Amino acid sequence: PQVLAGIRAAQEAGLEPVKINSVLLRGINDDGAADLLAWTLEQGLQLRFIEQMPLDEDRTWTRRGMVTAAEIRQLLSRRFRLDPRPVPRAGAPAELWDVRALDAELADEPLGTVGIIASVTEPFCAACTRTRITADGKIRSCLFSHEETDLMELLRDGSSDEDIARRWQSAMWMKPRAYGSDDVTLN
Repeated sequence: PQVLAGIRAAQEAGLEPVKINSVLLRGINDDGAADLLAWTLEQGLQLRFIEQMPLDEDRTWTRRGMVTAAEIRQLLSRRFRLDPRPVPRAGAPAELWDVRALDAELADEPLGTVGIIASVTEPFCAACTRTRITADGKIRSCLFSHEETDLMELLRDGSSDEDIARRWQSAMWMKPRAYGSDDVTLN
């Protein structure tokens, strides 16, 4: 109930688009992918499916439970037609798809869009322009990064906006072309 209330509050506040992230796990919730997409389309939300990623520190993650981007598209295609968006990705993590009805007579207008973030099976690292800031004021150039650059100290010591921007820029200049999330040795 709290999640649904939060979604409604975001919509009522005029936040657009409201994006919903979902990670599918084989045999646990993958059978509900098309139903979740239908619900988000009805609610005017933008759904993003994210491949399960090896973010665990104890290195126990395996691909066995992961539902790949190709499998996500296949699951959704049983109920919807997915057409690649004609708009360039422009460094965004999600590949966007126009969602249309399977019925040819109803398929002219998209029902909405769905995004698929395929960090593991279809990595996009070399084109990614994203950066992350943690709750404690540190910059990560990627979710997979184990290195962080501290901005909080600059924010607390009264450093100028230019100093903060230079440190952030420096952190991003050190961003590798890839983090190995597509390493086939990861079971």
